[in-house]
Amino acid sequence: MSRVTEKDLEGVVRLLNVTMGYKGISYSEKQRKYIGKGFLIQTAYGGVQLQFANYAKSRGVRSVNKGYIGKRELYEYIYSMAEGALWYSQRTGY
Repeated sequence: MSRVTEKDLEGVVRLLNVTMGYKGISYSEKQRKYIGKGFLIQTAYGGVQLQFANYAKSRGVRSVNKGYIGKRELYEYIYSMAEGALWYSQRTGY
């Protein structure tokens, strides 16, 4: 892969959410709030950051990695997390 785009990051975050068993974040027009829990990408300061949102229990959003980093570095970080989670689930059955 020569260049990591926003679409690449969205795809690997979707993979991580599925691997970890999260359905992701959605907005409820009826309730007028965000619902669900899962990982998402935050962009600021010319970099990107992986965050975990838990709107299911009204706990808000917290950062997973430290600070804002480059897209390629975050892509590799997220992909490694997904591979580790998959390996763990295959070994333990969880």
